[in-house]
Amino acid sequence: MPSAVTIYIVHHPQSDFTRSVSQHLLRWFRLSDATGAQSDAGLPVWYRREITPAGPAAVSKNLRSRSAAVTSFSIQPAIDWDAAVLNVVMILVDQHLVSSIEWCSAIEQLMRESADRKGSILVLPVALHDSFYRMTGLYEAFNPIRLLDAGTAEAAAITLRRLASEAITRRLRRKSRNEEPEKLEVFLSHAKADGREIAERIRDSLGRYGQLDAWFDANELAVGDKWQKKILNAAGNDTAAMISIVTDHYSSRPWCRMEVVAARTPQPVDRRTRCIWKLQPAVAVHLPGTRWSRTMQALAGLPRIGWQSQQPDVCIADIVDRLMLETLLGYAHRQVAKDLKKQEDKAGAASASSTLYVTWTPCPWTLAVLRNTIHDTDGKDRLDQISRIVYPGYDLRTAEIKELQAVLETFGSQTKLISFEGAFQSIPRTAARSGPPAVRQTARSFRIAVSGIGDDRELQSHGLGTEHLEELLTRLTIALLGQNCQLILGGTLANIDRAATSRLLEIAQTWMPEKTLKSISLANPDSWPLQNYLQWPDCEQLTPEHHASLAGICRLQAVYPPGLPTASVIRKLDDTSQLRYGADSTRILRTRTTERADLRVIFGGLQKSTRGWMPGALEEAGLSIQRQQPLLILGGFGGAAADVAEFLSSSTAPLPESLQYSSDWILRKAADMPPAGLEAIAGFHTSMLEALHSWRTLLHAGHDSNQPIHKIPRGIVMDCLKESNIRKAVGLVVEGLSHLAANSGRN
Repeated sequence: MPSAVTIYIVHHPQSDFTRSVSQHLLRWFRLSDATGAQSDAGLPVWYRREITPAGPAAVSKNLRSRSAAVTSFSIQPAIDWDAAVLNVVMILVDQHLVSSIEWCSAIEQLMRESADRKGSILVLPVALHDSFYRMTGLYEAFNPIRLLDAGTAEAAAITLRRLASEAITRRLRRKSRNEEPEKLEVFLSHAKADGREIAERIRDSLGRYGQLDAWFDANELAVGDKWQKKILNAAGNDTAAMISIVTDHYSSRPWCRMEVVAARTPQPVDRRTRCIWKLQPAVAVHLPGTRWSRTMQALAGLPRIGWQSQQPDVCIADIVDRLMLETLLGYAHRQVAKDLKKQEDKAGAASASSTLYVTWTPCPWTLAVLRNTIHDTDGKDRLDQISRIVYPGYDLRTAEIKELQAVLETFGSQTKLISFEGAFQSIPRTAARSGPPAVRQTARSFRIAVSGIGDDRELQSHGLGTEHLEELLTRLTIALLGQNCQLILGGTLANIDRAATSRLLEIAQTWMPEKTLKSISLANPDSWPLQNYLQWPDCEQLTPEHHASLAGICRLQAVYPPGLPTASVIRKLDDTSQLRYGADSTRILRTRTTERADLRVIFGGLQKSTRGWMPGALEEAGLSIQRQQPLLILGGFGGAAADVAEFLSSSTAPLPESLQYSSDWILRKAADMPPAGLEAIAGFHTSMLEALHSWRTLLHAGHDSNQPIHKIPRGIVMDCLKESNIRKAVGLVVEGLSHLAANSGRN
């Protein structure tokens, strides 16, 4: 199913400035935790940081006033133009890009590809250096975003996200290619007693934004106009947005309450079917004073930011940015809801009367108003028919779902909340392989060893950064914990100071099902959801504080290498010796996590800077195969796992260079190791390769996709090797888990 909007950020890989800009943009549009998001209902964002030769250069207008390269180049990986309704391509042009003939050729090729797809592509060139104007073809074809004096990468990214959001929203809102959309009427809801000054400041600043038209208050209406009807009509026509300025007097003003209620009332996208519901975009600005005041439930689900009196212009820019993002996401979620409904209708997964699709992250207030609206319009019988309310993004946290439960019960006793992601995963497959029975949640169903993350430079050939692998890890963790599984971590993921690991710990505390939480015993560490093995020397940093703060959530287990000398001797060791002990510890860690697990899932992984004697993806795969342990390798996400997957996908593929034994590489960690030691390492490496060869032979020995390969159907194992879509990859792992449960007698 195509995404509503997909963003591609193109830039030269040697530019640290544009790399930093791209990372900031990804966090913004993906709705990371820093943006105050719920359910992570953001837009897909991918990098394009590599190019590849594409053949003889086509005859076309030069992008610069010098001769074209003999060989043409293209962006790598190629953009799938059919994967989204609207593909947004941001081209970050600086001196690194312009000085490269090869990159200019790739941009020229990109322009040719987009020429025939005007309706589905929005190209946004960004001028970050004066040399941009040497790229004549790009400059003449597209009006650029000019950021020549941006200063820092953060400042450039903040300005760019605003202008890009506005451009994308304008494209989504227009009804035809040649028709510009109406301006958004931004209603500034405020209490005059203490909010008027802020409202006036925001109103005066909104004039700088082309799509926004400030509506200050009801006094600006013509005499006799009905302000409430104007708000609702504007919301219904998609021309309304609201900024709520929450001060001490705000909640005590009846007019403010009525304004918020009018703006926060859901409306059907199609008044005939009334299955998909929308909510007008809105944000809140908070300025606490010294008076006691009460909160308003209607504002509980709004993105909120504090007013910065010392930097009002910066604050207003943030407010407008987020309002535009909320508008953009509203349109995108609406498209996803329509596509999801179409797929479910086609598959017979849900009837029109039993499902409501909402295009915002639900809160108790908006659900209650939605319930009352349906009751008043369609009657109680309609409410009783509703079994599912489907919302954007991934799953809400356990506490958030529990908070919504009381309102859900007013729809019907069987009404459930399900995310867009969960709904997509539950659509019946049309593939040839037979479907397994659903996984039944039992006390600690399975122990899953997860190996992932990687290096930015090693991932860029796949259009990825470490942020994408961290997102995959997050989605996978939520899905597996939701199936009552225990996660086993080691290697890079074991480092408790790493951001990705901290994220896992937060997930374990906020997304676990209530049944799982009740099954945890502090006296039984084996019942804890995360088992974390730390190799030497990382484990030397563990303190009682670490163990105490993670009690009941994550068990920390130190892994020491054999023959490790005393601390006084260790301090005198040279770097090579310490690396050798670390590699020995890593080898033991990988063995222990393999022995403990029922299933291993591998993605990403370092190719060159690994701490072990070989890439972790190779060693962990080999150890799992030797034990005939179920193994899923997600090969579409770069790193060493992609190299392993490339070798396994074809019965004749050569062994990638990164997986081959290299004595030079080994000697960096064992310069003074005797020959017998080197032979032992080489022998271990050979045994891992032999295991990989044997598994490849098994995978290609037949064509029956339903045949179990270590209890998981061949079709699932093979699909995992090539899948690069996070949603589908997580779905394949959950599907494999279902088969594992069935074939292990746990269903």
